[in-house]
Amino acid sequence: MAKLSFKSQLVWSKPRENHRAVEYDQNTSTANGWFYLRLGGQPTDNVENVFLCSTPIDAMSAATYLISSCKGLPPTRTMLMVADDPNNLPMEFLRSFNRVVVAFNNDEQGNKAASAVLELLPQGKRLKTHNPDWSQELEAHLREEQQKLIQQDRGFSL
Repeated sequence: MAKLSFKSQLVWSKPRENHRAVEYDQNTSTANGWFYLRLGGQPTDNVENVFLCSTPIDAMSAATYLISSCKGLPPTRTMLMVADDPNNLPMEFLRSFNRVVVAFNNDEQGNKAASAVLELLPQGKRLKTHNPDWSQELEAHLREEQQKLIQQDRGFSL
């Protein structure tokens, strides 16, 4: 059984700086916790898809990307989740789902964490962004969508 190799609590950097997690001082004591949001389907529907993300901003960016890609809320209830300590993921909860998408950052730390989680969750699938994180992926996606609209407008004005 794989064990995640991260042992410290994490805090998230300010947006626009680098969207990376940094470690608390080793003398800091905090409670473990999860950040999550649910969207799509009906509020009373059972969650069918779980996306594991690296940071809260990435979870919100991935949710916005998903909404943009679906042209609205996804048809099935979806949870996007971040744990402040990768060693403290709710594994029994995650094992209860048929679809777990491991959407950690596309960098060395994210890839290592994803590999360890996928060993523990064989039903999981890795989803890598083209950019280092979901926030940057969303920005690129929205720029592309905007360019498409500009090109469509130019085509109609001829």
